[in-house]
Amino acid sequence: MFQRILVAVEPTTASALVPSAIALAQLHSATLLFLHVGLAFDEGYSSSFYPGVDALYPTLHSPIAQNYAEAWAKAEAQNRDWLQSFVDQAAAAGVKAGLRQQLGDPGGLICQVARDESADLILVGRRGRSGLSEIFLGSVSNHVMHHAPCSVLTVQGHMTPDVQSEKALQTTH
Repeated sequence: MFQRILVAVEPTTASALVPSAIALAQLHSATLLFLHVGLAFDEGYSSSFYPGVDALYPTLHSPIAQNYAEAWAKAEAQNRDWLQSFVDQAAAAGVKAGLRQQLGDPGGLICQVARDESADLILVGRRGRSGLSEIFLGSVSNHVMHHAPCSVLTVQGHMTPDVQSEKALQTTH
């Protein structure tokens, strides 16, 4: 039924998502593509880059741009190693897998990569955000479910601290 499965991974959901993806790929004799989409201003991607600094202090532009390029190269290498560990896990289970990483809007890029790669299924993790935290912080899994060109399976990951405290408040009232 599924031949090409796109697995959108990020650190908070990978531990729940990767084993599920490998098991599903084994069941359907499918190939996996592990995708990580980083945001330009996530920790690790932007150490001290400020796009408007050259307007105020033109002489600082080159060192800041160089610092940003070095930080990006380091983060990219670390993420490639992280993704490669998932590819290795899949290979050990007899599943063909590849990796891809991109920088940009996660929801939109996951859907675009699914189109480009002709994915039959997208596996995406979710952290359990709802209510106001989902409205203000957004939900990648929600965006993917509403805009994907194929079926989407969400897998509950570990809840972030803000979600855990929100759930605790709901159960005490």
